[in-house]
Amino acid sequence: MNSLLLSISKANNHLLKEDSIDNALNFCISDIGAGQDIDRCYIFKNRVEDGDLKLFYVYEWCNENVVPYFGDPELNGISYDALPGLYSYLSQDEAMYGLVKDSDNELFKRVMDMQGIKSYLFTPIFSNNSFWGWIGYDDCRNEREWLQEEVFALQTVEENIGLRLTRDSTLKVLERTSLQFNYCMLSAKQALWEFDIANNKVIISHNWAGMLGYDNDQIIDPYRFFIKKIHLNDKTSFERNLKDFIAERQPIYDGILRLKHKKGYYIWVKYSGLLEKNEEGVPIRI
Repeated sequence: MNSLLLSISKANNHLLKEDSIDNALNFCISDIGAGQDIDRCYIFKNRVEDGDLKLFYVYEWCNENVVPYFGDPELNGISYDALPGLYSYLSQDEAMYGLVKDSDNELFKRVMDMQGIKSYLFTPIFSNNSFWGWIGYDDCRNEREWLQEEVFALQTVEENIGLRLTRDSTLKVLERTSLQFNYCMLSAKQALWEFDIANNKVIISHNWAGMLGYDNDQIIDPYRFFIKKIHLNDKTSFERNLKDFIAERQPIYDGILRLKHKKGYYIWVKYSGLLEKNEEGVPIRI
């Protein structure tokens, strides 16, 4: 059991540290396969094609002298209908394991016998609450009896894989949204800023610096930079407007001021913002 926990720890470390999900998953199955002295460890991914949910063999690790099946066309695009009972178990987030000879499914037994598999364990992977795929563990030399505590322990790996997949898909959505938002801001000649009230810290979008002729990396302290760029005749009214808004003496924060461009002239800028408070009702961010 100690070797299993060590293998799981290594696998989880890959999921946390590897930038590439492909590398993370390959390292995961390699460490678990080698650590548990099983013969084949692999991942099937689900994909809908022509309205049918199908299996695709996407990752594999094999022990020495074990036949690999990665790239085999017969293991890609398989319908779950070809392996009766598999979907009903795994889609309910239940592991499926046992000895091949004890299976009641003759088709399943034939498929497993063709690959020389004597003992198997399948654990499902869920991402964003959807059945993403599953990990398979094959023993081709021994009729290995999987202990329930081993199964539970290995299920933590697929749970963490699901979390990593969810994180990656969320980041992709955020990146696309951010890109679209930046294009909108650029085309509208607008910019985004965020003011941390407690620390006098400002975060700015790329176009904010660009409107004044700068790149973001040229602005080390946006708050001080901004204050210095305000026209002297606008500074007092701007600071009063900011204080009144934070103190909630006025419900709306907007105005017009002049900011000094990199080339030395002033541009007119319209600003506006919304106030965010913490649970105690204290203003923390504009």
